[in-house]
Amino acid sequence: MLLLESHRAIVERVVDGRISKTEALIQMRLEPESEDHWAYVNLLEDDIRMNKFAKELLREVSAI
Repeated sequence: MLLLESHRAIVERVVDGRISKTEALIQMRLEPESEDHWAYVNLLEDDIRMNKFAKELLREVSAI
C-alpha cells in the first residue's frame, strides 16, 4: 500500500505513540491524498472498532 509522505508521518506518530489511532484517522480523513490511503483509513476504523469491542467484552467477562 502506498502512502504519501504526510500520511506516512501520521502513521509513524501512531506507531511512536505520539497520537492515537482516532486522531490519525481524523487527520487522514481531513487530508486525503490518494486513493490508496483509503485502504489504511478503513484498517484504522476496523482496528478502533475491534479495540472497543475487546474492551466491552473484557468488562463483561470481568463482571461475571
